[in-house]
Amino acid sequence: MRIAVTGSNGFIGKAIVAELLHQEHEICLLVRNQKQEQWPEVSTYLYDSSVFDSEIELKNWKPDVFFHLAWRGVNSGDRNSEENKLYNIQLALDSVKLAYTAGCTQWIGCGSQAEYGIKNFCISESELCNPTTDYGKTKQMVCKNAEELCIQHGLNYTWARIFSVYGPGDHASTFISYLFDSMLKNKAPQVSSCSQLWDYLFIEDAAKALVALINKNGIYNIASGKTIELKQVVEQIADLTNYNEIIGWNSKPNGELNHLCGNIDKIKKNSAWQPNVTLEAGLSKTLNYFLKK
Repeated sequence: MRIAVTGSNGFIGKAIVAELLHQEHEICLLVRNQKQEQWPEVSTYLYDSSVFDSEIELKNWKPDVFFHLAWRGVNSGDRNSEENKLYNIQLALDSVKLAYTAGCTQWIGCGSQAEYGIKNFCISESELCNPTTDYGKTKQMVCKNAEELCIQHGLNYTWARIFSVYGPGDHASTFISYLFDSMLKNKAPQVSSCSQLWDYLFIEDAAKALVALINKNGIYNIASGKTIELKQVVEQIADLTNYNEIIGWNSKPNGELNHLCGNIDKIKKNSAWQPNVTLEAGLSKTLNYFLKK
């Protein structure tokens, strides 16, 4: 199958490209500039919001499925700026139009658990969304508008709500990356009470789940479906890194969200996917990545 992908330079994007190649799909990448990381095995075309430099090339390439993962500002700390919000909405909707023009039969977009808002229980896809952050509100707006546009153009529409994904190459500001970095440098991590129950999914499992959504329609949670107390995550990473120094418990507030879990019955029922990498195994792989940096 031929797959077009935006956002291939991101944490999840890289993992999806690797999984698509592993499954022997043909891939083309739509990138915003040529300085982004390139994959020698695939074609690369320039693509930006409202500028279809790649329209003719992509149409000639004849993709079947369009994965839209691009999202500006994720790692720069200004993803909630008004400029980036408008850009990301327009980029997503333009990608639907491009998918239609290029002859795709399916458009797959990536959302977030932030669309649900603060629920503090295991969340299924039928749960009413009530986002409390600008990021969640923007993702929810894209979810609704992209669905309407897909329906107008006769495209199969799929929306993946991604929960907490971790692993090698994740952004340094995420909780697990921060813990590894701090403990390997023998610096005391500053954390909350870590009494929260959290749903963590390893990046390789997340990529397999997203690829499993090919030929599936509707909204799907991408999560592990299980929770672990964050304190246990801190202690496991301390054991893995042989960190025996002080941990700054209660130096940060817990926040309103104290139970994050995604119900994954729908994707398990409609595909052969299920999580395979245990947290212990995933953390060990993440440690190896940090040791090689």
